[in-house]
Amino acid sequence: RFSESDTEETEVVKKYHPQFSADFMMVNFGYSTYYGLEGARIIMLSDALANHQIIIATDLYQNLDNSNFYAAYGYLRHRTDLYFTAFHYKNYFYDQYYRLFSDRYYGGHIYMLYPFSQFSRAELGAGFFAVDRYYYDPPYDDTYSENFPITAALVFDNSLWGFTGPLNGARRRVEFEAILPVGRNPTSYWAAEFD
Repeated sequence: RFSESDTEETEVVKKYHPQFSADFMMVNFGYSTYYGLEGARIIMLSDALANHQIIIATDLYQNLDNSNFYAAYGYLRHRTDLYFTAFHYKNYFYDQYYRLFSDRYYGGHIYMLYPFSQFSRAELGAGFFAVDRYYYDPPYDDTYSENFPITAALVFDNSLWGFTGPLNGARRRVEFEAILPVGRNPTSYWAAEFD
């Protein structure tokens, strides 16, 4: 004979710990007799409840000095989404006198996205980036600048996407961006955009 206490089931409540899985991943590698080792990779991870998102994109050209990376973490647990990013890019250019130079562009940003509805939202952002310009030909006009951008935008997007792009709907964006005149040699400006 069983008593009522013998047949009761007990429930154990466990604290949720995010376990990430890959939502998207792309990797390629190659070797060139001119450039050496090359490759690119992109991975996007999220947890089961979609409270956290991690995006990492990198490429490798010859060595770490010439490589690029972008990393972002999204905290999506509350109505206001928060994103934290860090990046490093290096590109080569010629100026009007055909002098070779490189721009190393690195820094990070913080973004807040607040939805008004399923299709509209407000965005705010602030960050820091530096541009380190190095000339390989004389005269060596190397420059360095520190920049503190802020952005604000209103977005409407009800587009329906297919494999090749949007199939239906509309996308609109009004944005204000400014780089504050603080830091070392800032490229201060302001701009308004409508897309």
